[in-house]
Amino acid sequence: MNSNIDDSKKKFLEELGKRLHIFIEEKGWKKKEFAEIVGIYPSDVNKYLQGKFDPLNLLEKLIENGIDKNWFLLGVTDLVVKEPDSEYKPSQSMVLQMMDEMKNLMEQNRLLQKEVEELKDKNAKLSVLADKIKITGTSTTVSR
Repeated sequence: MNSNIDDSKKKFLEELGKRLHIFIEEKGWKKKEFAEIVGIYPSDVNKYLQGKFDPLNLLEKLIENGIDKNWFLLGVTDLVVKEPDSEYKPSQSMVLQMMDEMKNLMEQNRLLQKEVEELKDKNAKLSVLADKIKITGTSTTVSR
């Protein structure tokens, strides 16, 4: 189960790294200059850009320097803010992005549910085996 979560987090961090790279290029900053602005070691910049370090701890500094947090975190820039007494109309690109994300989340949920069921089955088998060991007092080797 943790491997899917780890994979999802890895993909998310890689996406943030790509967006961070775009942001730095758009600002015209050198990596060393970026490091000074956000308060990190220059040697760590590439680790953030490659998704090896979590850039969320830099979010406040990034926002202070002009990053659009919706774009950075979600990959969208055309969010529609609902004004009082106005009708909400999301853009087509936003709807498509949300549908893609929903599809991805549903697939992740399906995989996680499958893993949970597999773990429940393994747990039940281990419980039966543990009961047998208690009853017979014998030792048994369990393979994974």
